[in-house]
Amino acid sequence: MDRFLSKHTNHVEALVVRARTLAKLERRVEAAADYTHAINVSTESRPELYFERAQVLAAEGGKHSKEAVRGLEDGMKKMGPLVTLQLCALDIEVKQKQYDDALKRLESITAKSPRKETWLARRGEILQEAGRKSEARQAFTAALEAMETLPPARKNVPAMMDLQKHLREELDKLK
Repeated sequence: MDRFLSKHTNHVEALVVRARTLAKLERRVEAAADYTHAINVSTESRPELYFERAQVLAAEGGKHSKEAVRGLEDGMKKMGPLVTLQLCALDIEVKQKQYDDALKRLESITAKSPRKETWLARRGEILQEAGRKSEARQAFTAALEAMETLPPARKNVPAMMDLQKHLREELDKLK
C-alpha cells in the first residue's frame, strides 16, 4: 500500500485499506491520519470513514478521544446529524465520563425521534453510571411510561419486552 500510495497519494480506497491495516496493527494515530486524508480527498460523503476514524482515536485514548468526538461533529456538520455518528460520539463521551456532554447529545437525539423509550432507557443508564440515581430512576420510569403508550403490536415484540424487563431490573437495583 505504501508503494502504491507513493504514486497515487489521493487514492481514497487505498488510503482506507492502509488505515484499516494500520488500525489492526494498533498503529492508531497513523490510521487516523490516513482516514483524515481519505475524508479530505473523497468526493462523496462517507460516514463510515468518520466512524472508523473516531473508533481508532477513541481506542488510543486520552486527548485523542476529544479529537474523535470533534471529528464526528465535523462529519455531522457536513452530512447532518446521522444517528450512527451521534451514538458513536455519545459512547466516547460516556467512556470519558463526560456525562453532561453525553446527556446533552442524547437529548438532541431524543428530541428528533418519534419514539422515546429506548433513548429514555439510555438516559437512565448514563445517569446511573454518573451516580445520579434519582434522575436515573426518573428516566427509567419515563421509559416504561412511554412503552405503555405503544400499541400492543409494538409493545409485545421481543425487543420491547426485553427492554421492559431490563428497565424493571434497573429500577429494582435503584431501590
